[in-house]
Amino acid sequence: SSAARKAPGFALLGEPGDEVELTLELRSLADVGLVGFPSAGKSSLVAALSAARPKIADYPFTTLVPQLGVVSAGDDTFTVADVPGLIPGAAEGRGLGLEFLRHIERCSVLVHVVDCATFETERDPVSDIEALETELAHYAEALGTSALGERIDQRPRLVALNKIDVPDAADLVDMVREDLTERFGWPVYAISTASRAGLRELSFAMAERVAAARAARPEAEPSRIVLRPRAVDDTGFTITPDPELDGGFIVRGERPERWIRQTAFENDEAVGYL
Repeated sequence: SSAARKAPGFALLGEPGDEVELTLELRSLADVGLVGFPSAGKSSLVAALSAARPKIADYPFTTLVPQLGVVSAGDDTFTVADVPGLIPGAAEGRGLGLEFLRHIERCSVLVHVVDCATFETERDPVSDIEALETELAHYAEALGTSALGERIDQRPRLVALNKIDVPDAADLVDMVREDLTERFGWPVYAISTASRAGLRELSFAMAERVAAARAARPEAEPSRIVLRPRAVDDTGFTITPDPELDGGFIVRGERPERWIRQTAFENDEAVGYL
């Protein structure tokens, strides 16, 4: 209704809506991603560093949902997430691999959490890290350059040798620390989520690399709103003579097309209004 038409006998029809099918994907946004084999202690490390309390047990299988925690180291605060499901073959979709590999795309720092007290004799820290690095490389190849501007297999890395509260694990750390440094060139930290040994040093190392990554990230430019006023002589439609109808005209334009779509032609008042 309006001041001129106080009681209209019709309503304008709605315009056809758009229909689209979307697949929405929720990804954890964390500064630091923890990668490692199942039972390496990733969830325990999140719990030890933060107020997060994930369900933790000696499962023979991987955590089913990523765990996210907020960590403070001095004046720095950052988020840490464990990335379950990263096993050999994950990049090809084995197990839960691809479902969880996506969670590391926005992590600016990756930490290899290595179980140094595993009972599997065919595994050792070097081979564990090499196996997971192979998966990261395969996934990075398929992903390309991510939103952070570099491939995920080029992010800063740290190595956390876990479970040094176990005597055999402490001995293994002493044996492999130098080999790991020479092989990969990343800082190596010996930790225990049970006794909290080495956690302070690791958290400050994480904070340092997160701060460096944040400082190196280009600032997002604010989007500019562009106003384009319509020309004073722009009516929104054009009128041309109809070549097939004597005395007829053809009206074209977005506005008249919308008027037609909104008109109920079975209603005489609506047609008269049009």
